[in-house]
Amino acid sequence: MREFKFRSWDGEEMFKKGVVFNVVNSTLSGDHYSINQSHCFKSEIMQAIDIKDENGVEIYEGDTVKYLFPKTPHCQEHEETIGVVEYIDCSASYRVVNPWHGDLPIHEDVQLFVIGNKYENPEIKLHGDK
Repeated sequence: MREFKFRSWDGEEMFKKGVVFNVVNSTLSGDHYSINQSHCFKSEIMQAIDIKDENGVEIYEGDTVKYLFPKTPHCQEHEETIGVVEYIDCSASYRVVNPWHGDLPIHEDVQLFVIGNKYENPEIKLHGDK
């Protein structure tokens, strides 16, 4: 059975460890803290996408990742780009989004490396950004 993991960004701090979203009470709670309902409305809540990167790091919505395209018969070197993991409603899937390539699928032929997240590391430029 899949374990649902979440984290929260309140504008100053990322709450990660043991974060659980309680739908009944609309609160976040964890091992060492509790976040009240008003805090939730001010926070960005991100879900783990149930995939780890090439270094074994859990990937969450909002993570900035290096995306290595699969090799092809015509190109034996990995092309790479940088994008942010987002949930795309129309495809009902998590994808890596950047201004140059649009939204890129996440599948077994793609290599991903977490290099930060859009909240704690806004200075990371996505390929295609000016």
